[in-house]
Amino acid sequence: MNLRTTLDLLANRKLHDRIKVRGLSISIENRKGSIRKGVDKNGKAWKVKMTWPYGYIRNSMGVDGDHVDCFIGPNENAKQVYIIHRQDPDTKKYDEDKCLLGFDSREDAIKAFTENYDKPGNYGGMTIMPFEKFKEKVLKTKDNPQKLAAGGAGSGRHTIENKDWSKSGFHVGTPKGITLTHPEHGIMKIQSKPSNSKGSHYYFEHKDINGRIKENLANVNHTKLNTYMKQFGTSLENNGINNI
Repeated sequence: MNLRTTLDLLANRKLHDRIKVRGLSISIENRKGSIRKGVDKNGKAWKVKMTWPYGYIRNSMGVDGDHVDCFIGPNENAKQVYIIHRQDPDTKKYDEDKCLLGFDSREDAIKAFTENYDKPGNYGGMTIMPFEKFKEKVLKTKDNPQKLAAGGAGSGRHTIENKDWSKSGFHVGTPKGITLTHPEHGIMKIQSKPSNSKGSHYYFEHKDINGRIKENLANVNHTKLNTYMKQFGTSLENNGINNI
């Protein structure tokens, strides 16, 4: 199939719907319950039954040269947009953004994302952004395609990633954890402690933007940890990670 034929097929592909979400124009390529399918880079065919509507935001442009992709959840008035930085499952390198609109928590967004892929390993981290900030940022990508990551200094926006330190890195043997990254305040690592350990509930490390350690604590309780997290514009509750 030549390039012209491919482009013609894409241009004439029938959409399942066109909707508006708080001022964003969205084309739905796959309605809930439909089958999304394709061929991966290794030539292997894949298909998945969609559990949420999936499509793209018009008047936007992703780093892959296509519109910015999105999943649509049940709550149109959800305060946050959860931007998952999809990675190549094999190389673990960043591939593109998938934006989850209409979801009420980080956990709901991750679940919606992962259940719509036929193999694990696509999740490469997340940026959480207030809807209006996201709307402003995503529409600017039409002329300047870029990864939808945290904003400039003082923005209060942060990037959050799941981490597994069970074999190497921060507190080996304690697998559950997250890393928060902020353009002004640096990097914060948080891990829940084993249930049989003594002391408070979390390990905590905070480095500034130059990599210098500001705090490194082995026993931090829930209240104190939330105090640290406020400078990142977030909390355990806001990220749905009370039980990391």
